[in-house]
Amino acid sequence: MSTGEVSNYFYLLAWDWIREHPADALKLFLRKIAILVNRTSVALNYSYDFYRQEPTLLRFLIVGPWLLVPLGLAGPCLPSQRPGRSGFWVWASFIPIYGLSVAAFFVSDRHRLPLLVPLCATSAATIGWLIDRLRARRAAQLAAPVLVFGLAFAAANLNLRLNSGLGDEQTTQAVWLIEQGEFRQAQEYAARISGRHPHPGMLRFQMGIALAGAGRPEDAIAQYRQALEFDGNRDAIHLALGQALASANQPAEAVPHLTRVYDGGYERKTSGPLLVWALASAGRHEEAVRRLSAFPDGIATQSETALYLGSTALDGQDLDQAIRWFRRAVALAPGKAECQFKLGAALLLADRAREALEPLETAARLDPQNAGTYRNLALAYARCGRFAEAVARGEEALRLDPNDTQLRAFLKSLPRREQVSNRKEW
Repeated sequence: MSTGEVSNYFYLLAWDWIREHPADALKLFLRKIAILVNRTSVALNYSYDFYRQEPTLLRFLIVGPWLLVPLGLAGPCLPSQRPGRSGFWVWASFIPIYGLSVAAFFVSDRHRLPLLVPLCATSAATIGWLIDRLRARRAAQLAAPVLVFGLAFAAANLNLRLNSGLGDEQTTQAVWLIEQGEFRQAQEYAARISGRHPHPGMLRFQMGIALAGAGRPEDAIAQYRQALEFDGNRDAIHLALGQALASANQPAEAVPHLTRVYDGGYERKTSGPLLVWALASAGRHEEAVRRLSAFPDGIATQSETALYLGSTALDGQDLDQAIRWFRRAVALAPGKAECQFKLGAALLLADRAREALEPLETAARLDPQNAGTYRNLALAYARCGRFAEAVARGEEALRLDPNDTQLRAFLKSLPRREQVSNRKEW
């Protein structure tokens, strides 16, 4: 679709909604007018409030919508501003025409900014009129303009809880300092702005992500812990803290955070495998195996994850779970020799030699230089009673690893079938 066609589609969609919900449309339009005249600058790309608080001359430019709106709106209401004064009314007419057009479409600081120019002109008219009346000692004529000014001032300075983008820009600044390697400056900047940041927990969380990406897990952990002090119920923070603790090789400390996240159903494809790793690394192997036994197959979306889960089950001596996850690894990456090899090895350990032959042969084809694959094939063929093939595969393994004395002895024992029927150590 062309740009015009896209615009026309949403234009018609808006009119359909207005016709179907006239009361809601009017309510929305009135709120947009309130935003239009409010002192808060609703940020679009950049926050004016942020740059006004930076150490530049902008911080001394205190005049803004908080004053221009009430003074500017009072100007056209002055008794002496008659229609014959065309120059003034050209400026004054721009205010409602442009203001309503902004409110009809999209209220933001970028689009409201041109409105402040004619408001400067009408504000000047208001100030001049007030000075003239005070000099002439005509205080009685001030009542109506002062009332308009008071009502407009209240509307302009009403707290509508709008987002000026200040917190977002401050967070971006802190993260930028980290990305530039200015870690100490980032810490100092965060400490300076935390008291007035609208979302200090989010500030610390984003800084933690940046520090983790910069290879500083210990510093990231400190930021995540501070984030939890502000937003203790955020699963995203607990998950990030668990990941940082894992990176810092602190599995025991990571377990409670990852447990909370996984049991709460948040990002299970990430938190689940990481929880298993933390439990196993903390020496809680039975619990790790119990956890992965309850996982659905879909929790492993990459072969590396499935391989790790299968290896953890193997370490926990749960062959059924090991085979399950190695099969998942093969399904995810059938052309990866390691997946085929580990599935075949697990099947061999489970006394399922016939099933082990196919993945082991596939592994040998994918990686013909792996002596371990031929070694396991030799044992699998021997257990199936196919001794000639066992010898052939065993000799290939010895060609790749001539120092394997155990395999050499095993091959010599093949004519005596009873000696190989119960051997698993290979």
